[in-house]
Amino acid sequence: MSKNKSLTKTEFFDKVLKYLVKEHDWDPTEYERKDACNIVEAVIHVAISHSADKNGCIIPGIGKVFHHYKKATEKRKMKSPFTGEMITVKAKPETMVPKLRVNKAFKDKMTKFLKWKEKKKKKGKK
Repeated sequence: MSKNKSLTKTEFFDKVLKYLVKEHDWDPTEYERKDACNIVEAVIHVAISHSADKNGCIIPGIGKVFHHYKKATEKRKMKSPFTGEMITVKAKPETMVPKLRVNKAFKDKMTKFLKWKEKKKKKGKK
């Protein structure tokens, strides 16, 4: 994986499986990437189905998944920033916007990990 590239879906599930084998003593011969995929998909399904509630859904160790609605906009005229002429902008309906608010524990772990990674990088340069 290159430095500026995000994890692919396959790489993500491989890392989840490796973590479960290493940290939770899963038997690597008994479980496959598909099992890790099913676990992640189950968490996502529960988060989506319960985030429809007004209070949202709290995923322990990560944060709160919830939604809000963007107001509908009416059809309007405005000046084009490129050409300077007046254009008509279409009306947009009310839209549901999903949100994830990360909790303090996750932020603290992320900060600790990034500091550790930075320290490791500095040691490698010496």
